[in-house]
Amino acid sequence: MLWNLLVKLINFVIKSLGYILNVALSLLPDSPFLYISNMSVSNYINSLAWIVPIGSMLSILQLWLVAIALYYIVSVFLRWAKAIG
Repeated sequence: MLWNLLVKLINFVIKSLGYILNVALSLLPDSPFLYISNMSVSNYINSLAWIVPIGSMLSILQLWLVAIALYYIVSVFLRWAKAIG
């Protein structure tokens, strides 16, 4: 009896979180790049990308962020295991 009530409560919480997430995502635009492609500046973006390697910079930034995130995640687990001070 108590177990069924707990399962129903957990299902309700999951459904509520799903609904809230669905509402939050429905507020976002379909694609943020639609605004850039419709602007007159889009012709200059290709020229800027030729001078400044934006794709390479984003790849390096992504790799750096993943490395930093992994460092913090591993350090939390190692502190929890009391392997480091």
